[in-house]
Amino acid sequence: MRFLHLLILPLVLAACAFDPTVRDAFHAELVSPYRLDSGDRLRIIVFGQDDLTNTYTVDQAGNLSMPLIGIVAARGKSTPEIEAEVSDRLLSGFLRNPDISSRSTSIGRSSPWARSMPAASTPLFRA
Repeated sequence: MRFLHLLILPLVLAACAFDPTVRDAFHAELVSPYRLDSGDRLRIIVFGQDDLTNTYTVDQAGNLSMPLIGIVAARGKSTPEIEAEVSDRLLSGFLRNPDISSRSTSIGRSSPWARSMPAASTPLFRA
């Protein structure tokens, strides 16, 4: 029995010495905001402006097209960055104090996240 303890003790101590730190590159990818790409759909709400509130799709060139302000470059930007740009453009001659909210409603197939997922027509489970 004593021999068994002498055999297990080094294994337990070795397990305690293991450092399970997560690499910075992996951690940064998990906590960074999602960046928009072609095919992504974005719900933009301009409070008090029903004509501007809509769901917009990022086109193949990476742009959104909105009434009044025209084309907004969206590829590679996060939703807070889009909110800031739309707000700045509306502030410059269209609205006095634009209050804007946005959220991604779906991820396009060209997105790196979507490329790792199965296509919608592919069943996840077979009956």
